[in-house]
Amino acid sequence: MNTVHRSLRWLFALGLIIGLSGCGRGCARKDAQLHRLLDRIEEFRLDNGMLWLLVERGDAPVFTGVVQVRVGGIDETPGKAGLAHMFEHMAFKGSREIGTTDPVQEEALFQQIRAVDQTLGAAAAAGHSTEVERLAAERARLAKAAQGFVVPNEVWKLLHDNGAAEVNAFTSKDITGYYARLPTNMLELWMYLSANMVGHPVMREFYAERDVVMEERRTSVDNSPRGRMYEALLGTAFQVSPYRIMAIGSMPEIAGLTMADAEQFHAAHYIPNQMVGILVGHFDRGAAKAAIRKYYGGLPAKLKQEREFPAEPEQLAERRVEIRFDAGASVMLAYHKPPLPDRADYVFDALQQILCEGETGRLRRRLEQELQLARSVRCQSGSPGGRLANLFLIEAQPLEGHDPDEVIDAIEGELKRLREVPVAISELAKARTNLEADFLWGLNSNENLAQQLAYFQSVAGDWRYVVEHSTVMATITPEEVWKVAAAYLQPTQRTVAVLRKP
Repeated sequence: MNTVHRSLRWLFALGLIIGLSGCGRGCARKDAQLHRLLDRIEEFRLDNGMLWLLVERGDAPVFTGVVQVRVGGIDETPGKAGLAHMFEHMAFKGSREIGTTDPVQEEALFQQIRAVDQTLGAAAAAGHSTEVERLAAERARLAKAAQGFVVPNEVWKLLHDNGAAEVNAFTSKDITGYYARLPTNMLELWMYLSANMVGHPVMREFYAERDVVMEERRTSVDNSPRGRMYEALLGTAFQVSPYRIMAIGSMPEIAGLTMADAEQFHAAHYIPNQMVGILVGHFDRGAAKAAIRKYYGGLPAKLKQEREFPAEPEQLAERRVEIRFDAGASVMLAYHKPPLPDRADYVFDALQQILCEGETGRLRRRLEQELQLARSVRCQSGSPGGRLANLFLIEAQPLEGHDPDEVIDAIEGELKRLREVPVAISELAKARTNLEADFLWGLNSNENLAQQLAYFQSVAGDWRYVVEHSTVMATITPEEVWKVAAAYLQPTQRTVAVLRKP
């Protein structure tokens, strides 16, 4: 469960959450919260297929709005990696109504740019470098002319000048999301802006923004030790899955993206039945529904062509990749696991807690405290996504003077113990308690609740996963944890990435 918050030990420390071994009033309180939440969530589906979840609560006159689209890096075609992420940037560039002084003249220039792009692509494929340079210069001239019609940052200004906070967007391999918190009386403004952002984006300043994304890649991957490691790990662990490529894409692929690519991608994937909208907070339900119909009801219904993703072949032997980088040593171990909502995925949520969460997580206690081999250890279940079979990831940074293989051996020692001996009931109960603490914390914040509802509707196919997770977790047994560890956490099934100095 990729919950937004996972480490809220203070709830446990304050006795606000009661473990399963002593459930009593704690379970009653949790069940009451679940029922109150379920009672408050109203599904509202438009005729075009877009689903909205409305959660009225609180007295403060603010609401959080989220629109999430079930489209991410796995939906890109080969050679076009990074397109899904481009929309995270392009959405804030506006539409034909927002961000321009003259949409007609601007579109005329866009048509010329598209024509140049087509010729440029043919020239590049034929290896005509001189012609490529000439056409690239012509495209730059046209883009500069189009720039003359741009109203800079109009979407941002409209949001921030009207009290918006927490305005942002994100892209993963599975989904793309847009969100903001606004005063209640700005509900209609947010509907208007968000519908324009996701429904009617214009590829304004596309090539300038493409340069921004390329710089983002240099910073987050090419010049980042963790980015370099993670990219190498994914490319080694997966052989055919689209999860083998990072959501940001490779530099050559980003550099080759065009306006036409982006427009085709939007037409294929930004369709109402692949979108979910969430409102959480203080608002009038009738007014909200009227605004949803007004601004989102006109998006045309379409059927998305469902794509068949190839099954990853079974891994029968360890795979290893080494990266040389001028930074402290680091190791990553990745193990293949099933996607949401497979029952084993729930068990991995428990394993993440047992191995890495808190000072008493097995790996943290063993590697950081007892052996003093590593300065940090962390686990992540569901990397890099949850729609397809994915990875259980363990990362550790060896302390100075210790070789990465010492750390890998120590991690394997703890996993071997998991494979051979079922965890104690009390240890599993503690893991569940911590997961419930995260869950209950997520209910308290409008932002967290909205993000979690949107995530599980998009990825698991049903927002109720949020409220049913703890019920399923309560049925997980020590024997089940042992069986899952034995089935998935074998040395022959792992992929290891090691970073060392040159």
